[in-house]
Amino acid sequence: MAARRRWLDGSAVVWTKENRPRYDRRNQRYPSDLTPGEWRELEPLLPVAQGIGRPRTYSLRDVINGIRYVQRYGIPWDAMPKDLPPSGTCYAYWRVLVDGGHLERINHYLVMHDREKDGREASPTLAIIDAQSVKCGAPQGERGYDGGKKVLGRKRHLVVDSGGRLLAVSVTPANVQAQDGGLALVKRLVRLYP
Repeated sequence: MAARRRWLDGSAVVWTKENRPRYDRRNQRYPSDLTPGEWRELEPLLPVAQGIGRPRTYSLRDVINGIRYVQRYGIPWDAMPKDLPPSGTCYAYWRVLVDGGHLERINHYLVMHDREKDGREASPTLAIIDAQSVKCGAPQGERGYDGGKKVLGRKRHLVVDSGGRLLAVSVTPANVQAQDGGLALVKRLVRLYP
């Protein structure tokens, strides 16, 4: 059975002659840029301007595309291409999205919306938890030693629903036990998906 990927609009990707142009990213400036359909889904979920301070110099869509470029290619903020908004602007918006909990709320909405499109209950009743220890280079955050895996680095704790939708993620030093990291995520999930 062929694997099927789901997009923001809930449709499954089926590579037919009629469907291929819909998902073609070659017309985008960068493959990480949002398509018009993806932007229509995402824009109402983003924080609105406060109405104080200077007006925006760059469109919010360009800033989000800049953030997605950095996240997609794993580059430093100051290595962004010059045709995207300045790295400082993108990084400031990134911090607002992370620190304000906006990314978690966006993910929560998209998971519930996608589940409803699949004809399932919006809140998942089953979750799958896993942890993975990974080595990390120069310490730019906390890291620890996972004695079982013999890894000095960090541990990713992930929770997905039965359809593979990401429900929660956290990154801890590798010496945090999987059950401890998983328990913290379960407590967070109980608040999000009652």
